[in-house]
Amino acid sequence: MNNKKIIFMGTPKISSEYLSILIKNSYNIVSVFTQPPKKQNRGMKLKSSEVEIIAKKNNIKVHTPTNFDEEISNLISSYMPDLIIIMAYGLLIPDNIINYPKYGCINVHVSLLPRWRGASPIEYALLNGDKKTGVTIIRKLEIRAIALALRIPFFVFLKNNSLTNRKKLRIVNPNIKTGKITPANSMG
Repeated sequence: MNNKKIIFMGTPKISSEYLSILIKNSYNIVSVFTQPPKKQNRGMKLKSSEVEIIAKKNNIKVHTPTNFDEEISNLISSYMPDLIIIMAYGLLIPDNIINYPKYGCINVHVSLLPRWRGASPIEYALLNGDKKTGVTIIRKLEIRAIALALRIPFFVFLKNNSLTNRKKLRIVNPNIKTGKITPANSMG
């Protein structure tokens, strides 16, 4: 997959960590889509997402659309992506974009679906006393098409008072064609 063209879509810090791993492992990220800068903190200054910061640092083209109109659909198709990886992006992605890439889209969700769908799955797992949580990787954003689910003991998220313990989390290389999964370099 390293030579295939990948578009990455994500916004929060946890997404930026996954983007960093892909970059570190020499994946060909041709473009990044993330939420537009938002006003934050006391000064209400515009702040770019962590994903945008990482992408720009690595000279990757960044787009911050507020919706997926025809212009954005055409932009995505102009990249001719082989795969789109989505993690906590924040916008609903229409079917024409989901179905466009040769290998489809993969959504990385930090819970064992369908238990905690939507935003804040780690926080909901904490609040509800879940003993274990994990990562679900879904092909084409269809719940019935879950490609892989990794169970991670819940203490992994709590060690060092961090919800994302970088030394414990791992990314995998799912091969969509063969169904085989191989580990990549760790986040730590």
